[in-house]
Amino acid sequence: MKFALSWIREFVEIGEPAGEIARRLTDAGLPVETVTALADGDAVLDVEVFPNRPDALSVYGIAREVAAALRRPLAPYAAAATARPSVAPSATPRPSLTIEAPDLCGRYSALIVRGVSVGPSPDWLACRLLSVGLRPVNNIVDATNHALWEFGHPLHAFDLDTLKGPAIRVRRAVAQESIRTLDGQMRKLEAGMLVIGDADRGVAIAGVMGGADTMVTGATTSILLESAHFDPVSVRRTSRRLGLSTDASYRFERGADIEATVTALRRSAELIVKVAGGMADPVALDERPRPPQTRKLTLRVSRTARVIGAAVEPAIIAAALKRLEFTVSGGPGLRGADPDQFEVGVPSHRLDIEREVDLIEEVARSIGYDQVPERLPNIAGSGGVSRAGHRVEQLLRRGLESAGCSEAVTGSFSTAAGVAAFEPAITPVKLANPIAADQDVLRAGLLPGLLASVAHNVNRGRRDVRLFEIGQVFRRGDDAPPAHVVETRSLAVALTGAVRPAHWQERSRETGFYDMKGLMTSILDEAGLAASIEAPLADGTAGSDPALESAWDPGRSASIVCVTPYGRRVVVGRLGALARASGSQADLKQEVFVAEMDLTVVFAIPGRAMLFHPLPRYPAVSRDLSLIVKTGRSFAELERVIREAAPDRVVSVTLFDRYESANLPPGTEGLSLNVVYQHPDRTLASEEVMELQQRILESLAGRLGVVLREQPTAGGT
Repeated sequence: MKFALSWIREFVEIGEPAGEIARRLTDAGLPVETVTALADGDAVLDVEVFPNRPDALSVYGIAREVAAALRRPLAPYAAAATARPSVAPSATPRPSLTIEAPDLCGRYSALIVRGVSVGPSPDWLACRLLSVGLRPVNNIVDATNHALWEFGHPLHAFDLDTLKGPAIRVRRAVAQESIRTLDGQMRKLEAGMLVIGDADRGVAIAGVMGGADTMVTGATTSILLESAHFDPVSVRRTSRRLGLSTDASYRFERGADIEATVTALRRSAELIVKVAGGMADPVALDERPRPPQTRKLTLRVSRTARVIGAAVEPAIIAAALKRLEFTVSGGPGLRGADPDQFEVGVPSHRLDIEREVDLIEEVARSIGYDQVPERLPNIAGSGGVSRAGHRVEQLLRRGLESAGCSEAVTGSFSTAAGVAAFEPAITPVKLANPIAADQDVLRAGLLPGLLASVAHNVNRGRRDVRLFEIGQVFRRGDDAPPAHVVETRSLAVALTGAVRPAHWQERSRETGFYDMKGLMTSILDEAGLAASIEAPLADGTAGSDPALESAWDPGRSASIVCVTPYGRRVVVGRLGALARASGSQADLKQEVFVAEMDLTVVFAIPGRAMLFHPLPRYPAVSRDLSLIVKTGRSFAELERVIREAAPDRVVSVTLFDRYESANLPPGTEGLSLNVVYQHPDRTLASEEVMELQQRILESLAGRLGVVLREQPTAGGT
């Protein structure tokens, strides 16, 4: 938001250059993004005002912060008490004013100015508005915009002669009601939206935009100025539903100062009389359903020292808060008062101050964060996070980082096409107010965003990429109401390029399917989960997935399966090569291997007990098996049968060769395995090893139809 330095100088004495003022504001928590020097020696500060600081959305609000930072007095706002233009009562009856929706309108104030002459604004007013990016319209509208920008409270001017009644009714819209707004569009309202009406019709959408039927024109001679306080949630909802955002709605959504309505009215009336002539009524209309409320908080000196990390003198605390227009009473030196605490009155414009810690933050930023000593916090005990699955998630993250993967963080928004590519069975959650056309739904998976990060790196010359992301994904609930959204946690990994950098002792190798398979099984193993990689089955019992037919290469994709301690097999995700069409769509020309797991399912699987064994004292025996198996039979199935046949003696099973030949029976292939046997208490005899081999071969033949290709050969001991 832009503010002219010359305008700020009207409320606080400033001799420092614009750059120094920008630094002071930034240190006080209002970052100045740019400082633009103007030809006349003035400067414009572009200040980033956070949503919780609506009090800083005005020149006077920024001047208040500058005065506090420079330790200088702030000039009182001109219209607060002195600018009260008055004339004799007019013969024309004053409009009636009623608030019919007190829950949505906490205060409505209005002031009538008669005898105005609508025309162009004088140069000083037009130039001032142009300096902060506003386009001059006419002297009436420009005067209200000037007051809005100066004091931060939205106002609106009605042509008094067009109001039926004359009356002002602050009410809820009825079904099928429509209003033609100032931009010429006919807006169909929903029942319950707050509107400003006269005796017969709606004339403005409260807090958003006025109506065209009562707008100020060149023929206007009398105006009714509106200054009100509307419920922020109601204004935000109406603005979003209508797709209509204005300077007024921007401020009302964040919260307006309920005590500022009459002050803003008088300032605007003063400007109108100055630039458009006329005379203002002596008394404003002012309806308030509830009496004013004063907010008070208790601030402890000891608590301030603990939060800031350094002792702060009570006098310094009181002075810091008073500079920001808080009222302070109690504290040390006052008879009968608790010397450790102050009673602090919160000004009405500081809507963000709700708790004691908010006051402490005000003290810290007032004295300067650079004055807070740097030291490590005191951490008692080991602490920890109690969130379900936190330990498993940290182990998975550590395993991926150890494998050379970097963690990425992508946005939670996606496109419907992106969701359909990887999650065709999921109906995406559409956003009512997307920030961009290509971010109109909540992501149902992490891979589209992660692949965009991979493409960003590859297309800038970094072809060897290993990325992962852990984050939330969203979908519609299956058995819940349509508006219900299920939020789960997911893990995605993407690998592309060389496995490791080229070296003179080792040839470079491109990442392949088995690299991804090995990575996923190893990180699950490190997290205490027994995992296997299995081909998707047609009946869906192990891992069939319609997504494998679109974004994934069906010939090089598989399901990630975890086995519970009770033997139940649970599909937790999938991995494989990205289909060429999907790679082209993601702007990737090189092969990419991806994986994604549903961590919510993983967290629900009990981890295996961690068992420790002493190092073996006796030698192991190694034997090779050359087998004829059905083509497509997974190594995981063979390993499981072998281990179950001799669970106490098999130490490891390794696949070291795959053989294809026309000499083999049709539909089969040869696999060569190495099996290592070991006994914890003695050396195994040759007869025992042969017996174990025979037991394994019989089990393989009976359960999987596997036969021996040739006699086993001794591998060594």
